[in-house]
Amino acid sequence: MSKIGLQSRSLALRILQEAKNKFGKELLDEHLCQSSLSGKDRNLVTELVQGIIRRHKTLDALIQTYSKHEPEDIVRTVLWLGLYQLLFMDKIPSYAACNTSLELLQEKRMFHAKGYVHAILQRVFREARLCTKVTEQSCTLPIDEAKAWLFPKPVFPDPKENQVAYWSAVYSCPEALAQAWQQAFGEAVARQLLIAMNQSPSLYLRPRIPLQTAIAEWNSFKIPVEVTQHGLLKLPHGVDFSEFTSRIQNRYQIIGHFAFQVVQMMNPQPNTKILDICAAPGTKTMAIADAMQGTGQIIACDISQPRLQLLRQIMETYGNSITIQEQDATQIPSAWYGQFDQVLADVPCSNSAVFAKRPDARWRFNKTNLLALQQIQSTILAQAALALRHDGILIYSTCSIEAEENQDVIQKFLKIYPNFGIIEEKRELPLLPYCDGGSAFKLKKINK
Repeated sequence: MSKIGLQSRSLALRILQEAKNKFGKELLDEHLCQSSLSGKDRNLVTELVQGIIRRHKTLDALIQTYSKHEPEDIVRTVLWLGLYQLLFMDKIPSYAACNTSLELLQEKRMFHAKGYVHAILQRVFREARLCTKVTEQSCTLPIDEAKAWLFPKPVFPDPKENQVAYWSAVYSCPEALAQAWQQAFGEAVARQLLIAMNQSPSLYLRPRIPLQTAIAEWNSFKIPVEVTQHGLLKLPHGVDFSEFTSRIQNRYQIIGHFAFQVVQMMNPQPNTKILDICAAPGTKTMAIADAMQGTGQIIACDISQPRLQLLRQIMETYGNSITIQEQDATQIPSAWYGQFDQVLADVPCSNSAVFAKRPDARWRFNKTNLLALQQIQSTILAQAALALRHDGILIYSTCSIEAEENQDVIQKFLKIYPNFGIIEEKRELPLLPYCDGGSAFKLKKINK
């Protein structure tokens, strides 16, 4: 294995060790910015880190089955890296997955663990069989709807006795999440959602230049792009966008597939006054500003200083049409009451519609957190309503598909504020091929 290949895995190990149970994408980005790795190796680090954050519960079930004792913390992480490459990365040769794991232990001077790790990886490699008939059994690990790993003995809970426990283990998520989706969407759709959240997400770009010019530009880079029905460009999986940053400058914006639909639902008009009440990191704000063609006024606020700094960096090209302000959205200034044509309340949420690109968020999913978020969301929505003028438009949106954070919040709001009515609502489940979704409600303030 090349020195670069080992460096990539060593960096992934360092990030995972540093993250523990508090992984955030910012940590990954920080380490990648400081590294001198190529785009290909940066992609490998990203896939390893995010993939293991997604799949570590499944990997732990395998370790528990194939190990006679609990491994040390760093040894467990090395096993995660080796097993993830063996089972979930079909472009990594098995010898590379095994050899680099042993080299990592050598690098960390964990000589005593090399035989232990080698034995587990070799045994899993010998015993696991890839099959194209996916049936739910305690010895099967589904990869997607078309294939699964088959083991010679039970590794996971028996799905006939407890399907939720089986799903939790093989799809690597809290039981509360598997149960919530089973109850809300039924068995077939819940399974599709669980499969989709474990896929590596695609990258979507919003062209800030004519669409045909954008397509021609990416063709000149020899990168084929797919145009979505909403006019975004979908890049092929594995493309390192950072390699093109200097060449494309400010002509494109990375934005979520559903996030752009929220802006389209708003339909921002020139010469209007808009409040983006939870704006950072600013992807929707930027799209709104483009739609307004530099006219009117946008106030973009957030409570987080670090996130506001990211927003300021993004907005440097927009001049005075955007005012960025630190503000707690649960208590807006009275000077804002009745002042805005539109208010966007893209509230903090469980992120259940973007687990594919926020793999850490699934581990915070539980009923207690949902109800705590609901209180914050309801408070922000009520404050957003105060900022609207008569006949104004209020957009409530989340990166969530949970009723507690969407329909329940809206229904409670309408009971308290009968002078609002729903004029449009949208929910997109994060299924393949996009693995990205969310919920949004367009409300109008009227006199009654």
